[in-house]
Amino acid sequence: AKRARGRLFSVLDLRHGFHQMPLRKDSRPLTCMCTPCGPVQWTVMPMGLKNAPSFFQRVMEDVLFTAHPEAEGPPHTPHAVVPNKRMCPSGRTEERHGRTG
Repeated sequence: AKRARGRLFSVLDLRHGFHQMPLRKDSRPLTCMCTPCGPVQWTVMPMGLKNAPSFFQRVMEDVLFTAHPEAEGPPHTPHAVVPNKRMCPSGRTEERHGRTG
């Protein structure tokens, strides 16, 4: 609702978003695969895991809410949308937009 009243919008693309999420040590063996060089396991979130998108989404909403406590909180952050690895903050004025983004 508040996003619809925004006048300025940005799109922030989070470079290698999933690969910035470390995996817990007890989860790493679940990503193990055999290669010609021997077994390999991920230490960061690989793409393709069933819960990876929802986990990443939750972390991004938590980060955004922590950075802007005046927001209503996840998933109802009023001045930004977090569609997977892109954040889309908005604001009615340049000053307000800068604080949101």
